[in-house]
Amino acid sequence: RLRRALERCDSVVEAHPNQPQPRNERALLHSLAGDNTTACRDSLAAAKLLKQLPAQPPADPLLVEEIELRAKSCRLITSAPAADAPSPAGSGG
Repeated sequence: RLRRALERCDSVVEAHPNQPQPRNERALLHSLAGDNTTACRDSLAAAKLLKQLPAQPPADPLLVEEIELRAKSCRLITSAPAADAPSPAGSGG
């Protein structure tokens, strides 16, 4: 069923390429499927599209918060140092 849900989401994203919500929904499905790389790609794309929306009418605040939170998590994951990387000088660790 997850595969079919992803296929439907793909169709919605294709039909509405400039809307952040379909990409946000698809990011969740990819995350549930264990594909975090693709989930983050959609989350970051949704955040970018969110910034391009007109100011009026304002976007749903819950949607904005969800997209921003997911994008922030992806940025932290993708910019985190490798586990075996040396600690920064003077960090005491």
